[in-house]
Amino acid sequence: MGQFLCIGIVTKMGISKDEINKNNLTLDDINKAVARKHVLSLYNRTETENYFEWEIDHSILLQELPSFLSYFYPYYYINNPAGYNEVISDIKKCNTNAEIIEIANKKQYECFQMDDMGRFTICAGKHNIGLYLQYESIIIALQGKIFMECYNTMFSFFSKTIQHLVKDFKLAGAISVYITG
Repeated sequence: MGQFLCIGIVTKMGISKDEINKNNLTLDDINKAVARKHVLSLYNRTETENYFEWEIDHSILLQELPSFLSYFYPYYYINNPAGYNEVISDIKKCNTNAEIIEIANKKQYECFQMDDMGRFTICAGKHNIGLYLQYESIIIALQGKIFMECYNTMFSFFSKTIQHLVKDFKLAGAISVYITG
């Protein structure tokens, strides 16, 4: 399949407790590291036996997504609307986050599909220990195959630029640019 450059709304993140413990880190260390990538107040943290997870607040996604996409898509898809009007129309009919995620899981639209293959590196603790944070996101923009994997600085720049562009939406804090595949 290959790897593709994506812009996505991170809907869920998680990290293994074993990973935290073996590096002598605390949940506070992890929260600070995650907060450097995303606005934590957009997410609800849950804990299982083996993981800490952050999931996007359902009310924010449900309330803001149609307006957010109506604002974002015309800037990104200047020459090719990629069916985004149909996506927005479908999302407006949703009454729950589960319905939105179901549309994304169908992968019916290039500009709106679920991606559960993501991970990014966070640096945590006083020694900036590098850890992988797994995440799921809704891809809202997808571009060609990627042949190099060393774009972290550029991706951070793109993410922050997009977040600034749509800063009036709470969902801006959940945007990430990444490679998937």
